[in-house]
Amino acid sequence: MLPTFPRIQQHRMEDNLAMVQQLAMRISPMLGMIARHNQFEGSGHAIERHDDTVSETEMASVTGEITFSRDMLLTDFTPAELLKRLAELAQQMARGTTENFLSEINRATAAVGNLVEGGGKPLSEDLLIETYSKMEHTFDANGQWQPPTLFTGGDTTAFQKIQSSASFQRRLGDVLRQKRDDFRRREADRVLAG
Repeated sequence: MLPTFPRIQQHRMEDNLAMVQQLAMRISPMLGMIARHNQFEGSGHAIERHDDTVSETEMASVTGEITFSRDMLLTDFTPAELLKRLAELAQQMARGTTENFLSEINRATAAVGNLVEGGGKPLSEDLLIETYSKMEHTFDANGQWQPPTLFTGGDTTAFQKIQSSASFQRRLGDVLRQKRDDFRRREADRVLAG
């Protein structure tokens, strides 16, 4: 039996995991936009808001699996083969994480009454304006709008066409004027800790 080298195995495992995470972020770019932290115990977490409401979130498990045949020759296990298998794992992890993430956003959005249902109809100017109208928006110190990140399905042609129309820009400007006033009021009413 060949000896094992625990430190080398540990480094290889860490490198493989880092590669899976990088590949998953390429597959689903929004994963790179999500702040993360390690939670070493417990089965969920809670956010207590300024109005004393509490939002609880349970942990969600995302798994991926790759298998190797016992008949596989050691000479067949090349760096290219390893990368191919890690890419399969990354695909599974990206899909599972994205589904959980969007499900949680959908649940939270529905809970506060900000869900916009398209009813299976194609994207329209009215639907997009309704969406922007239900959102809380932020503005920088100069009053410039900080647009939210929107996740859309594959083809963004309709979305871009609507956003570039003069009618949409006018209506969005009306929404943002009201939202800028709301933002300023919220900022003026904030109670700072300390």
